[in-house]
Amino acid sequence: MPDHANDELIRKLTTALGKSGVLTDPADRMAYESDWRGRYAGNAICVILPRSTQEVAQAVALCAAAGASIVPQGGRTGLVGGAIPLAGEVVFSLERISALRSIDPLGMTMAVDAGMTLGAARAHAARHQLDLPVLIGSEGSAQIGGIIATNAGGSNVLRHGMTRQRVTGLEVVLPDGRVWDGMRPVAKDNTGYALQQVFIGSEGTLGIVTGAVLQLVPAPKSVLTAFCPVASIDAALSLLVKLRSSLPDALVAFEYMNAATVALISDQRPELAAALALPGGPSACLLIEAEDFTGTEATQDRLHDALVSGLERGEITDALLAQSVAQREAFWAFREAISFAQNGLGHSVKNDVSVPIGSIPELLTRGSALIAGICADAQPICYGHLGDGNIHFNVSPASRDHADALRACEPAINAALADLAEGLGGSFSAEHGVGQAKRDSLARLRAGPELEMMRRIKSALDPQGLMNPGKLL
Repeated sequence: MPDHANDELIRKLTTALGKSGVLTDPADRMAYESDWRGRYAGNAICVILPRSTQEVAQAVALCAAAGASIVPQGGRTGLVGGAIPLAGEVVFSLERISALRSIDPLGMTMAVDAGMTLGAARAHAARHQLDLPVLIGSEGSAQIGGIIATNAGGSNVLRHGMTRQRVTGLEVVLPDGRVWDGMRPVAKDNTGYALQQVFIGSEGTLGIVTGAVLQLVPAPKSVLTAFCPVASIDAALSLLVKLRSSLPDALVAFEYMNAATVALISDQRPELAAALALPGGPSACLLIEAEDFTGTEATQDRLHDALVSGLERGEITDALLAQSVAQREAFWAFREAISFAQNGLGHSVKNDVSVPIGSIPELLTRGSALIAGICADAQPICYGHLGDGNIHFNVSPASRDHADALRACEPAINAALADLAEGLGGSFSAEHGVGQAKRDSLARLRAGPELEMMRRIKSALDPQGLMNPGKLL
C-alpha cells in the first residue's frame, strides 16, 4: 500500500481503537515483528491491540476496505514463522482479549477469550478440579487462539489427543469483518459441516479466532512420573506396548530422548542432569507419566510392576520414580531444556515429523544416515512423543565451530527428512504447522487434490487473500 494509504488506515484504526490500541513506533512494534528464536522477522504497518471481539471485527473491516493484509498473532511461541509479518501487514495481537467468559463444571466446558494463555486456562480449570489436557512447554505464553490456529499437540496427545479434540465451539472474525458465533458448548451438533474444524490448524489464513469453548476432563487424583534410561529404540517400543496394556486408562505421556540429546542437555545444563543423578553416563532415556483417578495405590502398583518387568527384560536399565512434585518438575525441566541446550551450540535445524509408531526405528536410522551424508559435522538431536509417533528430528552442529556449515546444509536436511517421513506414511509437520518454514514442502508433497481443496477453501473464505499472506499456502 502507498504511504498515504497506510497513514489513512492508521488514522481510522486509531479512531476505532484509541491511541493505546495502535502501535506505530518501530521500537514499540519490534517485539511483535520477530519470533523468539530470532529466525523470522519482518515489518508491519502497525500493530493493533484490540480489547474485544467487536474491536477485532471493526479493525478487520477497515483493513479489508483498505486492501491491507493481516497477520493474527498469539504468544509468538511457534517455530515456523507463522505469526510473524513479512512486510507491510497489520499485526493483530490478541493479548488484551484474555478473559474467562464462563466455566461449566457439570458439562466440563469452559469458554475463554483467545488471548488467554494456556497456563491461565489450565489454572481456571484446576480451580474446579478439572483439567485442560494440552501440555506444551510454552503454556505460560502460548495463547488459546494460537494453539487452536496451529492445532498444538504436546506431551499428552497419547491419551487426550491434539488441541482439535479439545474444541467444541469457536468465535471467529471472518476476513470481511463479520463475526461467526459458533460458541456451542455441546458434544453433539450434527448440523452440516463442522465449520470449527476448518479454522483449527488454519494458521490464521482464514480468519481470526477470538473465542473458544474448550472440553475439559476430570483432574487426576495424582500424577505418577518415571525417568528411565532405555537400551534401544526397539526396547522403548516394546516397553510402550507393555505399558499400554498395563495402564490402558492411565498412560498419558511416553517421551523419548536419544543419547545425543541427553548428552547435550547434560553438557549445557549440568545442574539439571545432576538433579536426576543419571547412572552410567548419558544414554537414551524415556520420560513416562500416568494419571491416577482412584486415590489408591493401584495405578502406582501397575506402573511399578510394568517397569520392574522392563528392567528384568533389559528394556530399561534403571527407573527413577518421582517422589515429590519437585522431583517430577525436575524430570520435566530436563525434557523441556532441549531447545535451549541446542541454542548453546549456535545454529540448529528444527524438524517435527510423524510416522506410524512401528516405523520410528527406520525413521531414526535412515534419517541419521541421510544427515551424515549431507553434513558430516552435524549430530541428530532426536526426541519427542514416542507414544503418538511424533519425533522432533532436530540437528545441532558437532560444536559451535561447525554452526555455519550446518546452516548451509539446512534446506537439504529439511527436504530429506520431509521426504523420508512422507515416504514412511507420515507427515513432514506433526504439530508445529507450516508457517513460512515449510511452505515449499507442503506445495511439493501435498500437491494434487489435497492442496487444491485447501486453496479452494482459502479462496472461498478470503477472496482478497488478506489473511496471513505468505504462510501455509
